Amino acid sequence: AGLTGGDYSEWGETAGGRVRLMPVTIERLGLGPLSTEHVPAMVAEEELGISLLGQSYLKRIGSVAIEGDRMILR
Repeated sequence: AGLTGGDYSEWGETAGGRVRLMPVTIERLGLGPLSTEHVPAMVAEEELGISLLGQSYLKRIGSVAIEGDRMILR
């Protein structure tokens, strides 16, 4: 996503151990027709191999459903 400019001042726990995190704000985050602004996020210092969509975004969506291996946002 190209988010830079802060300090890795936070820590998080993953399945692989502790990682340093940089708090950022995503000015605009859109997925298909759904879009929101000023979303707080964290950037991991090390490559995690996967991106996570967290509650700071999901709580702004009308509904979230998990069906099998699919997440449906409305």
